[in-house]
Amino acid sequence: MKWQRGAYLSAGDLWLCLTLGEPCPKADYSHIALSVEPGTFHALCQRLKEHLVPQWQDNTSEGESLYLLDPDGYKLEIHIGDLASRLKALESNPYQGLEWL
Repeated sequence: MKWQRGAYLSAGDLWLCLTLGEPCPKADYSHIALSVEPGTFHALCQRLKEHLVPQWQDNTSEGESLYLLDPDGYKLEIHIGDLASRLKALESNPYQGLEWL
């Protein structure tokens, strides 16, 4: 569904509300991570680089990732893997102060 200044998007159990407004990028690490299939990751990265999409940091986490900014300056990550693979990696290499809840 869409309207003049926004839209709702859904995929399975995930839904997003997109609305037009003034961007308010922050200087913290908060970002949206999107999982991609291994077979498409490198081609997608190449295409983003060809279009000069800015990157906001280098990858230092488990698996291959590309950290990029959308046109409004919001931080995104495309990543080979998912939450399960990230949590598995934390079992052998935990963040400082990590607590499992």
